[in-house]
Amino acid sequence: MSFDYTTLLTSDDLIETVKAGSVIFEMGQPGHVMYIVKSGQAEVRVGDRVFSTIGPGGTLGEMALLDDTARSASALAVSDCEIVPVDKDRLLTMVRQQPLMALEMTRSMVGRLRSMNHQAQYDLLTQLPNRTLFREQCQNALLRAARQGKSVGLLHLDLDHFENINVSLGYAAADRLLTQVANRLQLVVRSHDVLARLGADEFAMLVDVVRDEAELAECAERLLGTLIEPFDIEGTPIYLSASIGITWHPGEGNQVEILLKNADTAMHAAKKAGRNQYAFFSSALNTRAIEFITIKSALREAIDKHQLSLHYQPRVDLSNGKIISVEALMRWNHPEMGFISPGRFIPIAEETGLIDS
Repeated sequence: MSFDYTTLLTSDDLIETVKAGSVIFEMGQPGHVMYIVKSGQAEVRVGDRVFSTIGPGGTLGEMALLDDTARSASALAVSDCEIVPVDKDRLLTMVRQQPLMALEMTRSMVGRLRSMNHQAQYDLLTQLPNRTLFREQCQNALLRAARQGKSVGLLHLDLDHFENINVSLGYAAADRLLTQVANRLQLVVRSHDVLARLGADEFAMLVDVVRDEAELAECAERLLGTLIEPFDIEGTPIYLSASIGITWHPGEGNQVEILLKNADTAMHAAKKAGRNQYAFFSSALNTRAIEFITIKSALREAIDKHQLSLHYQPRVDLSNGKIISVEALMRWNHPEMGFISPGRFIPIAEETGLIDS
């Protein structure tokens, strides 16, 4: 149970009454006193973010008092409050009277600092890493990749026409929808990869240790796939799509900001191409990835529709003209793409497990 600081108050301590909604102190003000909450509730805030709610027996503003700095947060009365101002001399008297108070105050401040650190690094709505933490995680991934000679991928996802949701349903409903989107996207993110919310309707995914562009294309396909089924907002089905930009290290940049810019550029290219799709920053990678996905999808259908045929090529002993063996060759005649070289589809079939290598 938390320490009750009101037990150290005496009849000589001044009690101030603060009405609900009133500011107790503001960020940037001198921290000459701390406050003990005798009754009511108060919130510690930075802007619109609430870092903690303090009830009877708790304290406000002790960090600024102890290190003689300006206040790093504001305090607002949630309900009518009775608070007791405590200056440094009075605080020292209380600590001498009850040494446990120093330990409890330290514990309380550490808890608030941890809360402030978390809220500074994570998006309050979705609880995903925010842009600040995502940059740091990307930087760490680049350093690991450089040491290990590995590749790293970066995907930038932007929901299509989401501004219409804000207008038609309102911001509260849009926030609930964004939370649902974040939950779905997380379902297809591997444990060692990172999904972040960059802001508004923009998300980003760090793919740690990338095999090739086809793997990044498959990541994008999985993300887009999570949006196919409608979302439910108060009984109303909402259909969403997204545009995704893809870039990678080391081929397209060695710095986080460059990769973020590349992915953003590719994302806008996907939007210009018609939305509800992905695009690579590199046109060459884009072409290879699209071919991989196209061949993979068509190959599954080819197996089901018996479009593949087996041809036998004899091997002849040139010294006597006799057939000594035959070589089995797979051929694919696609109804739209025509004859497809085994050199194009066999490696993809092996990689996706459709045939044994």
